[in-house]
Amino acid sequence: VHFQKLNENLGFAGGSNAGVRYCLDRGADWVWLLNNDTEPDKESLANLAQFAATEPKAGVLGAVVHTPDNGVLVESGTGSIDFKKAKTFERGQVDHTVPTQTCQWLSGCNLFFRAQAFIELGGFDASFFLYFEDADLCHRLNKAGWSCLLVPAASIKHIGGVSTGESLSVWRSYYHTRNRIHFFMRHSDPSARPQVLLTIGLHLLRHLLVLPFRGKRGRRQLKAELLGLRDYLQGKLGKADCLDF
Repeated sequence: VHFQKLNENLGFAGGSNAGVRYCLDRGADWVWLLNNDTEPDKESLANLAQFAATEPKAGVLGAVVHTPDNGVLVESGTGSIDFKKAKTFERGQVDHTVPTQTCQWLSGCNLFFRAQAFIELGGFDASFFLYFEDADLCHRLNKAGWSCLLVPAASIKHIGGVSTGESLSVWRSYYHTRNRIHFFMRHSDPSARPQVLLTIGLHLLRHLLVLPFRGKRGRRQLKAELLGLRDYLQGKLGKADCLDF
């Protein structure tokens, strides 16, 4: 096991880039990124590698993710992007009768990268810092002619939200809001961008009317979301400097 100590918090995007590049500098052809709150089935890596070898245009592959929800493991599926609603989804139907399924994006909690594709695209965009960097990289891979594949024979358990729980929940609210706008304004057709702002703006307006009545937690969430909107409009990306509340 090799540990890397970074001098500053680079977020999921920058931290992952540093780890992947450490592996690539040592000749890795493939790198498997796993979150710290995941538990892979023992055959998952072998199955990912097996199907990667048969798919020369696969830039990244991912296992099916099982996340606890009220005591039940909920199965993720093929990731999709809805540009009209400015939302990303990860609940497409998993077809366990096929070796791989094409996706628009894969969850960053487990990504099996081809070194060539990662280098070609320059890795994750550090301007996201946290959240939506996985959808952004997958979207860029697809546009560049690589494919993003879900492998039904591979699976992991993922607790989810461990790094941004409790007092750090405002991080999740801030970065998800800011980066949702950042992602869809970057990748939507120019003619659709006003609709993106309207859709997300209406979402925030609903929260503005509801969250103040949900106690301290709701007010903190609302403040973080509004700060995310403000920083995007001011062009402040990367690591936030306004989350010390």
